Amino acid sequence: MKNLKIQALQKAFSIFELFASNSKTELSASEIGKSLNFPTGTLYRFLSDLETAGYLKQDKVTKKYQLGLKFLELGAIVSNQIDLRKVAFPYLEELRVNLNENVNLGILDGHEVVYLERLENARLVRINVRVGSRIPIHCSSIGKVLLANQPENKFEGILEKLDFRRFTEFTITDKDLFLKEICKIRSQGFAISDREFADDIRTVSAPIYNSSGVIEGAFNVSAPSYRLSYDLIDREVIPTIKKIGEAISRSIGFQGFYN
Repeated sequence: MKNLKIQALQKAFSIFELFASNSKTELSASEIGKSLNFPTGTLYRFLSDLETAGYLKQDKVTKKYQLGLKFLELGAIVSNQIDLRKVAFPYLEELRVNLNENVNLGILDGHEVVYLERLENARLVRINVRVGSRIPIHCSSIGKVLLANQPENKFEGILEKLDFRRFTEFTITDKDLFLKEICKIRSQGFAISDREFADDIRTVSAPIYNSSGVIEGAFNVSAPSYRLSYDLIDREVIPTIKKIGEAISRSIGFQGFYN
């Protein structure tokens, strides 16, 4: 009996996986049977049971099947269970240990960055930020990465609210220069804030994408500029944060190309 139940589950999962791997959103019973080599009687029994349970839905006109709303319900549950901070933490801790510098995780809230996590190293860095801190987008590497990955309509709305306040002599306060910076970030897939928010602090940030390909958050490595040289950034930091960014993204369902 136990083996029969396992076989039944395997057959059901093979049907689900066929839909997931197929370019068509609807499949006929004959297409499913041919692809999976199911006996006709077994196939129709499974299709009927899965439709009753809400995992499949049959179009009354074409008689073809598609995945049912049960998957939307289950997907919402899984999505709600994914805590970006919890999922990202071990990867960010790995990054902190490997580079021996501070690491921050942030999300977009209106026209500001909110820090969700901050992992500090043993070497003191003079910057007063903590979990819950809000940082302006225009002078933050996390903020610039988050903004660069917004859809155009949302991007324009956020851009209009930026005041381009000067924090240091290196803060980008000119809108046109800032837009050039955003274009560069979109092309290269990462952002740098070079002493733009705090004197002598340089940060490098990479994005985190969710299962829909939408940016979910971003993280950065933060250190004094004398320790985070451009040579080190090019040679070690960028490859490392891109690897970490892709790993976190994959862990929350992202399947696209990670730049």
